[in-house]
Amino acid sequence: MCQDNCNTKEASRKGKHINFTERKIIEHLYNIQNKSYTDIARELERHRITISREIKKGKVELRNTDYSVLYEQNSLIITSKLDFSRWAEIMGDQVITKAILDRLMHLSEIFNLEGKSYRLEHRETLLGGN
Repeated sequence: MCQDNCNTKEASRKGKHINFTERKIIEHLYNIQNKSYTDIARELERHRITISREIKKGKVELRNTDYSVLYEQNSLIITSKLDFSRWAEIMGDQVITKAILDRLMHLSEIFNLEGKSYRLEHRETLLGGN
């Protein structure tokens, strides 16, 4: 049973874990906006104790399961005119650059496009004639 200060939505979430999105919201509200557990609980329609436990256990930070969900279910598009071999010049560290590129390119599709840029060619039209 739910306590007196528990609404129907809270009751339907009883026993369910905080998800990735909620964890990021809690992190932002607690660390950036300095909101109280009660304020965060009210905003997320969760019980205050749930929020308190998440923050106290340090679970506000992402867990590996959150990363795997993001990794398996989302897409990321990165565009660059700079060849991969020159990324270390920008990043400033060759070892870090290799590690980042390794993680970005794992299970990735890489398209190398040739030709003129539509965006640059039609810049004035796209920006309203400026």
